[in-house]
Amino acid sequence: LSLKWAKKFPIGVLIKDGYVGNTVEVDQYLLPSDLSSDTNPITTFQRPTGTLQSHAGTGMTYSSGIFSFPKTGIWKVSLQGKIKALSTGHSAYMYLWTTDDDGSNWDEVMHLRNEDESSRRTTCFGTTFLDITDLSNHKVKVSFDESSDAVLEGASGTIATGVFFERLGDT
Repeated sequence: LSLKWAKKFPIGVLIKDGYVGNTVEVDQYLLPSDLSSDTNPITTFQRPTGTLQSHAGTGMTYSSGIFSFPKTGIWKVSLQGKIKALSTGHSAYMYLWTTDDDGSNWDEVMHLRNEDESSRRTTCFGTTFLDITDLSNHKVKVSFDESSDAVLEGASGTIATGVFFERLGDT
């Protein structure tokens, strides 16, 4: 191959900052037990340990109910909430909050809601996309608002309620 052809049709990959292309970053957390009162933020999420369940890449940092991102980029963040109304007409909310100033101010970016008949469960799911450009200041948290006689259900062996993170690419 001539140098002229190689310049016109480059092949190969560029190694930058110790990795090739976009590295995979996915993580997941479950709520291990029920919540029956207002909780902001939820501080009991944990990584699942079931067969084949894992995270890839560095993974999120989770401390005192606050999730920090391991790498800048566009992130897909999803919530799943299994909410049980304990009596007819009662409701509850699960919220996703973001901060761009390390927690001085929080903005609600998504909520899941259930209002149902007595002892009926609803699994709610929602997704949003976040542009994470500052690892020190851009963070998320999840909260539960038990508006009236409801439970956010947790489980230790399966994900009844959880939060999921996936880095889609560079910003």
